[in-house]
Amino acid sequence: HAKRMTAGASGSGSSSSSSISGSPVLGAAAAPASIEESVAQIMREASLLFCIPNTPFQTLFKTGELSVQEAVYGYAGWIFAQHFLNRLGSEYATLVDILDPTDATDMVVLAKLKKRLRQETFTREHILDILLRHRDLLKDLYLHFAQVHYIHTETSASGVNRLADRLKDNLHVSLSMARLQDKTALTTDELRVKITRVTSNDHDAMVMRALLDFNEHVLKTNFYQPTKVALSFRMDPSFLPAIEYPTKPYGLFLVIGNEFRGFHVRFQDVARGGIRIVRSRNGEAFSINQRTLFDENYSLASTQHRKNKDIPEGGSKGTILLNMDAQDKASVAFEKYVDAVLDLLLTGQSPGIKDRLVDRLGRDEILFFGPDEGTAGYMDWASQHARKRGAPFWKAFTTGKSQTLGGIPHDIYGMTTRSVHQYVLGIIRQLELDESACTKFQTGGPDGDLGSNEIMISNDRTTAIVDGSGVLYDPRGIDRTELLRLAKARQMIQHFDTAKLGPEGFRVLVDDFQVTLPDGTLVQDGLSFRNTFHLNKMAAADFFVPCGGRPEAIDINN
Repeated sequence: HAKRMTAGASGSGSSSSSSISGSPVLGAAAAPASIEESVAQIMREASLLFCIPNTPFQTLFKTGELSVQEAVYGYAGWIFAQHFLNRLGSEYATLVDILDPTDATDMVVLAKLKKRLRQETFTREHILDILLRHRDLLKDLYLHFAQVHYIHTETSASGVNRLADRLKDNLHVSLSMARLQDKTALTTDELRVKITRVTSNDHDAMVMRALLDFNEHVLKTNFYQPTKVALSFRMDPSFLPAIEYPTKPYGLFLVIGNEFRGFHVRFQDVARGGIRIVRSRNGEAFSINQRTLFDENYSLASTQHRKNKDIPEGGSKGTILLNMDAQDKASVAFEKYVDAVLDLLLTGQSPGIKDRLVDRLGRDEILFFGPDEGTAGYMDWASQHARKRGAPFWKAFTTGKSQTLGGIPHDIYGMTTRSVHQYVLGIIRQLELDESACTKFQTGGPDGDLGSNEIMISNDRTTAIVDGSGVLYDPRGIDRTELLRLAKARQMIQHFDTAKLGPEGFRVLVDDFQVTLPDGTLVQDGLSFRNTFHLNKMAAADFFVPCGGRPEAIDINN
């Protein structure tokens, strides 16, 4: 194949018309190359296609307008811009200064304005359209990125200062390399000037500058590793606007795979927190989850940091948002996420398999993962995979491991649940109450770690449970034998035997429509009913025990 790819290739950087098995070749050769050199470059570019086989930039790659590396870079930049484009503007900052932070009405208006600005200013489609229209700028930005992070096999006398020195003896095959050889990379200042000159309006300029910010703040990446399963970027979080993220994180990782995108945020060098799988029931839910993913990750990590205040480790959190066509690929996404992060934590020692990275961070890092929604069963695998990769910290890499690996399984011992439940028991002692006579409303169902353990260790009269599948309610107390059955089987309330509900009891699932409750209330939409049930009068009880919940369930209005 390498012989065929060099045959008939032009030195101008234009794409070759030859193909392999009906597919476009990776690129044209700038000069004749040895089989070994050809294969080395093909491996690097093929690994990108393996990681991200389908993107909106695919057509431009197939026609030769973009090289495979430019196309995948464009996709990564597109995702970065979706999450981090500063959409609030200086007017919002001025408004924050004017309004009274102690006035509830002012803060409600501000919160709603912030949400609307971030939703409506730049859609995914609008950002993509801008990138596709400015493909020449995209090529310049990729070259700017490659000049820093491209991995070369032989270090030149001038180190990493000149890209040409890196390439002249090594890679002569692909369109990506031909482009790099044909052009001189612009400096950051030159790119800023060019973006202002070339773009026709402020929106276009903001999007292209977002990619420049991306370049400036990538400290290391596995983008050029010859073997990888997902792309990972260790970012310098200083680009986050203080008005939106008042406390700057210590570290930020962006991970992009074929099935997902994800983040990891920590607020201290040595920090621990769970990795959460985020699923979406439909396209609308995915759009909402995509818009709020980083904000939720940031808030979760910040909360974890506060919760960890009395232990040596700071707080962190990781999130993995599954793509709409990969809702059943949680384990695959998690494994790729972990492996891609390990690429940036471990020093490459096997050329051709795991090469050394360009490291602008300049120091070693260790991350510590724990179980969270959807990942409790993966902690053993992550620890063992780190061991196979040669990580010296593999034993401490994850908490919640099996006892055979020296771990303490969180779910078996109900660690988090027991901590929360102490508040319930303390209040019961203080007020001299009988737990069996107390009513309780619980969010987070019998399928989860916290919810199942709360059911098993409590002795109250639970009147309502809200979980991912819907709402279960019985004012006389939900049948505890049936709840225990679900808790032990780790099943949602959709599997509850409704024959065991009292005359005033009901179950409304998120997929239900036009449901009439025993009191005559008509529920138009089960999803909306579930999302707002915590504010419903039927949710009133002696105790509210949150074992999971909805993002932004608590706001200044309620």
